[in-house]
Amino acid sequence: MYGHIPPPPNGLHFKLLSEEMVYNGLGKRKTIRIYLDAAEKHSFDVMIHQPVGISKPLPIFVGLNFTGNEGTLDERESSRWPYELILKSGFAVATAWRDSIEPDMKNKTKLDPSMPNDGGVRAWYNSDGNWGAISAWAWGLSRIYDYLETDKDFDCKKAAVIGHSRLGKTALWADPKGEWITAKMTDAVYALFGKKGLSLDKMPEADSPDNKGYVAYHIRTGKHTITAWDWEQYLEFAARHFK
Repeated sequence: MYGHIPPPPNGLHFKLLSEEMVYNGLGKRKTIRIYLDAAEKHSFDVMIHQPVGISKPLPIFVGLNFTGNEGTLDERESSRWPYELILKSGFAVATAWRDSIEPDMKNKTKLDPSMPNDGGVRAWYNSDGNWGAISAWAWGLSRIYDYLETDKDFDCKKAAVIGHSRLGKTALWADPKGEWITAKMTDAVYALFGKKGLSLDKMPEADSPDNKGYVAYHIRTGKHTITAWDWEQYLEFAARHFK
């Protein structure tokens, strides 16, 4: 499931495929193709939404999706990606389809024109040892970060990785600086700098986010998904630290 993660590939480069205004001028949507080799044999596409009218580099959320980039715009997955809410909060968000990086199936059957038909990144870059799908997806997230570092629209020091279910595990595994540890364990670290980690001493009830300290905790009742209310918690926390 996890395993080793290879370094970036040689020949990594990027191409802007499309750019358009969306949501009545609230933001801009652009699609970037990430080529994983100089010969442009292997690639995947990233869809970015960013607010307009902000002069400084933007903070950005980065995460993978389950149904394809277009699926985040319609009934398949739009409830997990409330783009207008994110744009109105002054944040950008980038997403890529997990299966365009590593197909989520044993037989790697090609089910969609944009899905790799010769395996995925584990088949292409597996010379240094075995790695699981989550490591492959995390490797893809790191390549998105590589692109963002080349785009002056974004402040990569204010990038947050997000994910749901197995893609949540992917987000943790993709942490570019390896700084993730459990929230409560950070309290002592923050105390050294006169800061408060979690604001509560015990686990809060569901639907009662602990979002006031330098570390936040959020759990809610309901279905196994990400909702607009979840995003409101993430955006509130990120705004205090990124803006």
